[in-house]
Amino acid sequence: MIKFAKPEEIQYAHSILLKDKPYFEQDKIDIIECNESRDVKACPGSGKTTTLLAKLIILANRMPLPNNQGICVLTHTNVAIDEIKNKLGHKADILFKYPNHFGTIQSFVDKFLAIPIYKTLWGSSPKRIDNDLAYDQIKKAFSYKTFDEKKSIYAQIKDRLPNTFPPGKKTDIINSFELELILNLWVKFDINTSPIFYRNYKDEKPIAKTKGTNTYLLFESTRYAIFNKGIISYNDAYSLALHYIDKFPVIGNAFSSRFKYLFIDEMQDTDIHQLDVIEKLFYDKKTIIQRFGDPRQAIYHNKVSANEQWKIQNPLTIKDSKRFGENIAKILRYVCCEENNTLTANPDITSLHPVMIVFEKPENVLPKFCELLSSKHIGDNSVWETSLNCKNREDTSHKIKAIGWVGTDGSPDKLTIKSYFPNFNKHTKAKDKVDYDSLKSFLRKQTGEKVRVTDYSNKIVEALLHILSLGNKKYDNGKTNRNYTKTTLLEDFEDKSSERFMEYKINIAKWSRNIHNSETYCSTTIEEIRTYIKSVFCPLFAIDTTIHDINNFIDNNTENLITDASIRYNNVYKRGEIEIEVTTIHSVKGETHVATLYLETSYHKKTESLRIENQLAGNYYEPADAYEKETLKMAHVGMSRPKHFLCMAIRQNSYKESFDIKNGGMWEIVNA
Repeated sequence: MIKFAKPEEIQYAHSILLKDKPYFEQDKIDIIECNESRDVKACPGSGKTTTLLAKLIILANRMPLPNNQGICVLTHTNVAIDEIKNKLGHKADILFKYPNHFGTIQSFVDKFLAIPIYKTLWGSSPKRIDNDLAYDQIKKAFSYKTFDEKKSIYAQIKDRLPNTFPPGKKTDIINSFELELILNLWVKFDINTSPIFYRNYKDEKPIAKTKGTNTYLLFESTRYAIFNKGIISYNDAYSLALHYIDKFPVIGNAFSSRFKYLFIDEMQDTDIHQLDVIEKLFYDKKTIIQRFGDPRQAIYHNKVSANEQWKIQNPLTIKDSKRFGENIAKILRYVCCEENNTLTANPDITSLHPVMIVFEKPENVLPKFCELLSSKHIGDNSVWETSLNCKNREDTSHKIKAIGWVGTDGSPDKLTIKSYFPNFNKHTKAKDKVDYDSLKSFLRKQTGEKVRVTDYSNKIVEALLHILSLGNKKYDNGKTNRNYTKTTLLEDFEDKSSERFMEYKINIAKWSRNIHNSETYCSTTIEEIRTYIKSVFCPLFAIDTTIHDINNFIDNNTENLITDASIRYNNVYKRGEIEIEVTTIHSVKGETHVATLYLETSYHKKTESLRIENQLAGNYYEPADAYEKETLKMAHVGMSRPKHFLCMAIRQNSYKESFDIKNGGMWEIVNA
């Protein structure tokens, strides 16, 4: 086999990524040197991403590649892309230019497949590819008329319903959902002429169990109508992509010619439709494909599955963890969905004996955890002091968190994160939302060291683009008629009035500074922006501000604005000087903590300890059903976060003596 990299290239990559830290182990060198399609299977904290980054640094120094080929790197989150940029610094510049492509799988599918085929079939670009917006369009359609009004309208238009409905009285399907659906969407949609070609990946909670029911057909027709309006869900984007590949299989050759290498990070989080697209697009195997991941950590995007979509082939393996010591490793060897006895701890890391906090009242758990953070020591410092030292060194990945699977639930008898911490706000990720319901949401105050004045300038432009979209305004330069982009918006703005454009540039600089420098929500500035949009921007672009959606977007003040500061305040438990962030397991995936408290919660009528008591006692037990396997995946991710100290909270009636380290178990037991 021809090796991918020379020793001096690997040495250079090490100097960039690890500097004075130990050199790459042989298993990582084997992966860096590999120049063929292989899977890479890695344990938590193994340095998998660093190994991938080493290959990217070597490739960056070789650009351009022969025949002007590039590399494609696909991830599941923009956070992973940002991590690559931050770690590579200026080395990342050339990697993010043509012919290379870095991005999420979703953005790749949108850019190269879904949008081009949509433009081919409909003659224009889709307005937005976004789940929240697509589902919100359905939801909004059913919110403002009484049932009697809907029933009256239904009587007037019932003959327009398609003949494809199964036999039966059409009035049997009357309810607020379906009537508003018909009123707002059905009248604009013709089931006989609209192109219903795309493959439908089933929603997790379909509106009807049987495809032939009236309810199902109405729901599907709603989706089609929204689809025709240019608002596409993520699943529909993959459906479009697969249709494109099936209709024009030659595009696979184009991608294989462009990309010499395809790297996929966190492969275990890849869904079946994402796998379908990748496999069909690169079917000819000319591209070298390397897929990095750990099937034991497949809990992506607020879900966990007992079945792995990724079928590992001919893997290279990293079995040594750099994150934690032996005391935590021995837990993870058993708390795992498959035998994991090859997991090797880091001998240079001091990990304390894991502690099981047994409770009768969940509200007593966090105070007890705080006591442990003060009384347990790593060397000369308490666990809490160790976390402060990490913070002082600006090691922001080292934190103390309490994490759980189920955030909130409507049943008071079920154990959730909120049972332990009533202030818990399950919407902790709302600040990452891409699309917003109001101007106010676009211009929320952001916190963090990396927030810049230009971030607010970009948000103002995004809000203006959203208003243009609501007003169905297109950029028309005589050659093309399409949705506005940031570039075409500014060009058209200056063409319409250079005086107004100069005024806008002065204003946007002032507004951005005001929002950035304010401590909280900047109401005066946002009111000024609202006035400007209504009096200057909308008239200049011939936008009718009396349109309900536009007026509501500009003036809406009813949203409960969630800022980074309020999220942190709501989701941080404080006791004296100690602060513990309370959050979900999904939100901490990929993180490293000084200490982690795993809060057991109720999932399908059972808490975690009742499902995996054998594994918690140090006896590997093949999971008997899907729920056990899902629980083991979730627990494995959560319990592999801490570097030094792992705790787990379980109810008194779930406690088994076999857990106790004094009785041959793996846990030190304390009572809350």
